[in-house]
Amino acid sequence: MSVTVRPVASARDLKRFLDLPYSLYQGNPHFVPPLRVDQAGVLNTKKNPFFRHGSIGLFLAERLGADGKAETVGRIAAIVNGQHLAKYDDGNGFFGFFETVEDYAVAHALLNAATGWLKEHGLTGVRGPTSPSMNDVSGLLVDGFHRPPAILLPYNPPFYEDFLTRYGFSRAMTMWAFYVHEAYINADRMARGAAIVQRRNPTLTIRSLDTSRFDEEVGAAMDIYNVAWAENWGHVPYTRDEAEHLAKELKPVIEKDIFLFVEDAGKPVAFAA
Repeated sequence: MSVTVRPVASARDLKRFLDLPYSLYQGNPHFVPPLRVDQAGVLNTKKNPFFRHGSIGLFLAERLGADGKAETVGRIAAIVNGQHLAKYDDGNGFFGFFETVEDYAVAHALLNAATGWLKEHGLTGVRGPTSPSMNDVSGLLVDGFHRPPAILLPYNPPFYEDFLTRYGFSRAMTMWAFYVHEAYINADRMARGAAIVQRRNPTLTIRSLDTSRFDEEVGAAMDIYNVAWAENWGHVPYTRDEAEHLAKELKPVIEKDIFLFVEDAGKPVAFAA
């Protein structure tokens, strides 16, 4: 059956864009559905500070159902990341929020729409999926479909890799996620190692998150992140606006006792959560 791809042009279209994964993955025990309100916030071009340097084009794929009505069978976003272009100057745009039924014709039509949009906006290369940047959900799951994803990692069906390869994409980088079972953790040995490090570096101290200075703490974490990851493949630095926006989102849910800072003579130099 023929497939039609069109831009998201209304609030109703956006709702269909946001709702699609919930129907595609219905009954899949490993898919962890994102909160609709969070996804809507990510795509809100007026409130998400990503769009102060980036832009996005959203598309829906439709085909006629048995009842003669158009049904949504796929979605995609074409993304211009200004921070990426400022750092790398490589002409690359991105695609993300990619979902499709198991029909290559749908995937092909969606990817045509996204790559065409990026070309119209002056980009010469395409990378993805990123939704919308490397600081958000990025990459394509190619193994480990039998378990839920970790935070900020994707979950998708195995056939997505085949569809993207058939279209002409090739792997740019392999990203790994490691699951560590408590049975393999030698807590005593780790504690002894940490004690040795602190004895040799007496100016190092560990403390938990200070929620009374929450915005300042998140800003310090983002500064550390931007420096620590600066040379990593594909890294794009958080802007101050993005850090403040993230702080606002995290404040209601973060547990201060599991967010730790390492300080050197009182200055934050590392963090873990």
